[in-house]
Amino acid sequence: MYGEVLAVIAAILWAASMVSAVGTLKDVDPLCANTMKILFGASSMLPIALIMSRSGDLFNFDITGVFFVIVAAMVGIGLGDTCLLKSTTYIGISRSYTIAYSYPIFTMFLANLFLGEPFHYRYLVGSILIFLGVANALSARSVGVGDRRRVGLMYSLAASLSWALGTVLVTQGVKSVNIVLANTIRYPIVFLTLLPVMVSRGGRMGLNRRDLGLLVFSGILGMTLGGIIFLHSVQLIGASKAAPLSSSSPFWASILSSVFLKEKLTLRILASTILVIAGIFFLF
Repeated sequence: MYGEVLAVIAAILWAASMVSAVGTLKDVDPLCANTMKILFGASSMLPIALIMSRSGDLFNFDITGVFFVIVAAMVGIGLGDTCLLKSTTYIGISRSYTIAYSYPIFTMFLANLFLGEPFHYRYLVGSILIFLGVANALSARSVGVGDRRRVGLMYSLAASLSWALGTVLVTQGVKSVNIVLANTIRYPIVFLTLLPVMVSRGGRMGLNRRDLGLLVFSGILGMTLGGIIFLHSVQLIGASKAAPLSSSSPFWASILSSVFLKEKLTLRILASTILVIAGIFFLF
């Protein structure tokens, strides 16, 4: 029960992080915002790592585990998030997120195949219900047609597969690497990977004090707290359960948007609430 609750909390934290970051996109390019958010998340991990290092447990790891954590970050956060950003330029953010957040279904099969995690049909039912809830809450009429729509769908599916593979890889990694150390390692690597891409693209970066504060808040909330809590959940209940529970993040973002961004809470959202709660029930 504890691991399942942590996965849902991680989803809510990621949603709050996303809502905070969205508030900066009028002045900041999405890739720049994501890169800066990762930077602040990486920076906020350092004091936590220093405190944890005093216990002596932080550096009890093996090289293989670190390798899995690094590759997971490159595949999941680096490649996956980049594909999602690219997809939004073709078919819009609502449809992109809906498709990309089908990743728990892929995660279950990959975790069963490579990690030997047990496959239960109720997990599949729960994953499908959560996905339907997310899709119902976030789906919109297609803004892309023809080739553009197909390209956007391919990028979204690539993001979904990347997240699934990244989740399975990091699950293997945190078996022998402290969670705090895992986050301390992977975030700077992703930042250093995205930084040259951001610079070469020359995207707008008109950061003001408000935008800077939102990105700091987003990085700490989503990358640091959300990341630690999710990895702890993965350690307790495995990737095949943690991923579906955390995939409700876009739904929670819709709820938070209605509260803080004054977006209308519709019957579609209320219906999605029932689907998501039903899906979570099957995963507990």
